[in-house]
Order: sequence, then structure tokens, then C-alpha cells
Amino acid sequence: MKATAIALASAAALLIAGAAPAAVSVTAHVTADNHYGVYTADDSGGGLTFRGRNETGESGSPGTYNWSEAETLSFAMDLGEYVYIAAWDNKVIGGVLGDFETFAGISYTDGSWEVAPTSFTGYDASSALPGDAAMAAEIASIESSGGWGTPYGTSTNGAPWFGIATVPDVDPLATWIWYDSYQYQPFGTVFIFRSKLGLESTSADETTWGGVKKLFR
Repeated sequence: MKATAIALASAAALLIAGAAPAAVSVTAHVTADNHYGVYTADDSGGGLTFRGRNETGESGSPGTYNWSEAETLSFAMDLGEYVYIAAWDNKVIGGVLGDFETFAGISYTDGSWEVAPTSFTGYDASSALPGDAAMAAEIASIESSGGWGTPYGTSTNGAPWFGIATVPDVDPLATWIWYDSYQYQPFGTVFIFRSKLGLESTSADETTWGGVKKLFR
């Protein structure tokens, strides 16, 4: 039996038994105009863990521009945690795009995500990400103040977006999202996006059986 079939069978056994896995394996394809870092944490930034980022500089690695090709990230997160993307734009237009595959299927960047501005400003193409402690404190502050909002989004990956028709490896159903508007955000300000990837519930009825439907559709 192939490894993929074994993995699906194991996941199905957990789902049918009514137990969602406590640790969720995630394979993500993410890009941004221009720079980003991916983290996981609880709703207030507790247990924050850095998961990866794209390159510094004005050019992509690979790809012509920072957003031309997505990075592939693989990690495990606790069920109930959020995926956080901290991103900033160097100039003109900003956007974040990605897909995230778990035992329950594929989740995409879209209007179901949340976003908030941060106190991190003055970032450019050569900037390092904020420190983990500072990131966790920022998330805690946003959460306590009710600062999360709905992101601005228009084109899916399969549709032209400011001259970019499709980013390889990212699902065509993923949507470019940003804070407020692509062209009128403060440049160099870090924005934080977050999602539970459709795994909001830990109950067998709502989470695990939804996974069964997606695994065997």
C-alpha cells in the first residue's frame, strides 16, 4: 500500500473513531507582496512558534519578484491554534496568498481570515521579522482590544491580479488578501493575518466528520 493511502487510512480511522488528531500536520504554499513570516499560536499569542518566511531583498528566490513563486512550508500545529501571517509591503501594492492542506482538506486565504495592523513600522526589503516575543505581545494586544477585522480581497489566484495571472503551486481558489485596500495601506507597516484553517471545532461531529467527507469526496 502506498504511503499516501496508508496516511489516508490512518486519518480515516481516527475520524471514524470520533477523535480528531491533537496535532495537525499542515503543508502550506504561501507568497506575499512583498515579505512575510508564518507562525502558529493560540488566540492570544501563547505558544507562538515561527514556521518560515520568504526571502529578503527586492527579488524573488526563486522567481522574478518576491511574490512570483510560493514557498512550501510543512509543520504541525495543535488543533485549535491559529496560523498567523505577518506581512508588509515595500511600495505600491500589497497582498498575501496561500493554501493550507490538513487532514480536513485544503483551506485558502480568503474573506474568512482576520487581519489587524500592528505597531511595527518602517519595514523594508532588508528587514528581519519582529522578534517572537514582540510578535506574541502584539497578538495579545490585538486580541484584548478586539482589533481583528475582515481583510480586503478581490482576485483568486487563477484570475489576473495586477498582471500576475497565477502563482505556481498555490491553489487557484486562494484569494489575494490585504488590509483595507491593496493600494492605500501604510507601506512598511506589518499586518497580521490569521485563520484556524476551518478547524474551529474539536467535536467529532463538526470537525472529524467534515474531514471524512473531504478525504473521501
